[in-house]
Amino acid sequence: MLDQELDSPAGCPVDTRGIVLDSDGDGLADCKDKEPYSPPGYATDANGVAATPKYVTEKDVNDIVNSKVGALESTLNTMKSGCGEWFLPMIHFDLDKYFIKPEFYGQLHHVAEVLKRCPDVCVTVEGHTDSRNGNEYNKMLSYNRATATVDYLTGHYGISRDRLKLMYGGEEMPLVEKNAPGNSESKNYMNRRVEFKVCGETDFDMGRPDGPNAGQGAPSKSQNSGNKNSGY
Repeated sequence: MLDQELDSPAGCPVDTRGIVLDSDGDGLADCKDKEPYSPPGYATDANGVAATPKYVTEKDVNDIVNSKVGALESTLNTMKSGCGEWFLPMIHFDLDKYFIKPEFYGQLHHVAEVLKRCPDVCVTVEGHTDSRNGNEYNKMLSYNRATATVDYLTGHYGISRDRLKLMYGGEEMPLVEKNAPGNSESKNYMNRRVEFKVCGETDFDMGRPDGPNAGQGAPSKSQNSGNKNSGY
């Protein structure tokens, strides 16, 4: 759903948008390029190899060095400015539950790695529900889902709590609208989620909403699937 290049060739490295890497921008993917880092300013052949002159002047050498230094500085600046622009995934929840499902441990590991590699990045953790039950109940449930996620990141990876903003939206911001095509339960599952994004200027830690608790936490031995007709 989030991949911007669905037909990427197998085995080729891709960036965080799912687009095949072309490090030297010659139109040939790194995995097929015999010279992935061709010097800039020269035409390349079908194999991606630059047609550099056999004999170069001192000026040519200086131009090549300057262009390489400029390209390196540009890459470093992009890496620095783009550290907070990593693709951040989302996780989903069972009906009326807020415990972390094992199949999403990998996504949370990815979020933790971004936070570790980018120490200046702040991440907003935002919980949501589907539209069943009242919104007061759903706000509490989405708060519990966001809280469980924040607790997992801080408890399992040692992420400082002040680098995470806890927010929630209840049923008010569905990922998939009711009238969208597809199975209704599949759409509800997509809406029962926690999203991650780089903190915006208006993001802040939202307090616990008013009202009684909602949803079920970690399952016990006597609790299997629960009442699936009660889920939100």
